[in-house]
Amino acid sequence: MFTIPIIVSLIVTGLIILPAFNIFYNSFTSIGFGKNVGFTLVNYITAFNDPEFGYLFFNSFIFALGTSTLSVAFATILAWIVTRTDTPLRWFTEFIPIIPLLFPPMLKNIAWIYLLAPRSGILNGFLSDIFGRRVTIFNAFSLPGMIWVHGIASIPTAYLLIIPAFLLLDPSLEESAYLSGAGTLKTFLKITLPLAFPSIFSSFILLLIRGLGSFETPVLQGIPAGFYVFMSKVYDAIDMEFNPGLATAYASILIVITMSLVGIYTWATKRSEKFATVIGKGYNPRTIKLGRTRYITLSFVLAYLIIAMILPYGVVIVTSVLPYFDYEAFMNVGKVFTWDNYIRILNHPTFKRGIINSFMLGIAASVITVPICALMAYVIHRGRGTGKKIFEFTGTLPTGFPGMLLGLGLLWSYFGTPFYGSMWGILLGFVIVYTPYGLRTLSAALIRIHKELEEAANIHGASWLYSFRRITLPLLKVALFTAFFYIFIQTHRRLGVVVLLSGPGIEVAPTAIFNYYNVGQWGETAAASLIYLTILLTYVLIAKYALNIKFRL
Repeated sequence: MFTIPIIVSLIVTGLIILPAFNIFYNSFTSIGFGKNVGFTLVNYITAFNDPEFGYLFFNSFIFALGTSTLSVAFATILAWIVTRTDTPLRWFTEFIPIIPLLFPPMLKNIAWIYLLAPRSGILNGFLSDIFGRRVTIFNAFSLPGMIWVHGIASIPTAYLLIIPAFLLLDPSLEESAYLSGAGTLKTFLKITLPLAFPSIFSSFILLLIRGLGSFETPVLQGIPAGFYVFMSKVYDAIDMEFNPGLATAYASILIVITMSLVGIYTWATKRSEKFATVIGKGYNPRTIKLGRTRYITLSFVLAYLIIAMILPYGVVIVTSVLPYFDYEAFMNVGKVFTWDNYIRILNHPTFKRGIINSFMLGIAASVITVPICALMAYVIHRGRGTGKKIFEFTGTLPTGFPGMLLGLGLLWSYFGTPFYGSMWGILLGFVIVYTPYGLRTLSAALIRIHKELEEAANIHGASWLYSFRRITLPLLKVALFTAFFYIFIQTHRRLGVVVLLSGPGIEVAPTAIFNYYNVGQWGETAAASLIYLTILLTYVLIAKYALNIKFRL
């Protein structure tokens, strides 16, 4: 009955497992690409004998803990303000926390480096003018700087994960507290926060995993300061030491850690069902009247808007029209204003080729991934037997693998094949990495479609393919378009999965921008980032108004 979907699911399962297997296998058998020496522990011995190995654990967890704590704390407050209070301009404040999701993660790091660089940073220069002497209070190339930048960048994700918990709380519980004489703060701390805690905790664990797997922040801000975490050590082992065998050893250790956290995350999300408070009776969340305090909460949301968007991206805009980057030039932008950076970028073949390649890969990855995810979701939610649980597990497996580590595993898989150093290799990487996102979107939609619709067609002699094509797919239309566009945008945003797979002639836009930054072309980096951001925003507008794709919380 499900022959085709099962075959597709088996193939995808094999492709997902392959890079993970290659990382572990080659960490025990290889010292370099094509240099198989049989079973050996030399890579792990080298890793564990590194005097800084203990610091890698400490640095990685402190960085991940700091960023997840910062982002979840801010996101919890924002979610409460937006959903439970009468803060003014709610139609506007509701979407402020998620707007930064459109921005490529690397751009956020670059923007804050412009602001917080110890010597040329704009904020340090501004404070030096105020105090009349050179001061260096902020430092982007430090652990606090890394935590700040990645934490602020992670707030939108935490917000989207936490906000449903506040939307679905039973208001009678809070009303009982108010009738008992509790104030707004006490009710929030004693009732609202404990009920939302499972969602908050699971969001914290997920962001902890993402912090451990972050590529842009440790490489752009950590390596220049000599501050290493596992991800930057993997990248350094390949890029600087030319030792991919050692990189697989570090990667294997990190994968074990992240997969353990994925298990905790799965346990936390299942446990959250015990805290369900919405029942069959009428549901109407109570809006908390804050009085004059509502302007303080509005100020908090607007302060986030300034910190997360206006300040960093305003600096990028100004930097893009400077002939060179330093504080004096920045403060005198009117005198040194130039379009030269934009002209050079628009005439640079690498950047133009990267834009075209990103678009083509995004379309191809979406076209391939979405039908695959639809078939896998169909097997998982319409199939019978325990085998479907395997597909459900492997379909979400890449979530626990940082993008660059999957890229490393694929690099080993491609060596000696036509996929090595080709666009096809990047495309396959995108399909594997974004399968969980498409599967999650389509699974959520499919479980809301009752089986009896397809069963009625089957009773009248329709095959599974006919009922899938004529009944299920039309009902999944909105989810299919949403998954397609989400995957398309994500392929344009993330650097980690492509940084090891791309090369001369097969650049994508994020790697082109990354290379401009690496060679110190800060003006060109800013101009390229803004052009790229404009292109992404254009895609969003086309999707919203031309294709009528809905963007909802």
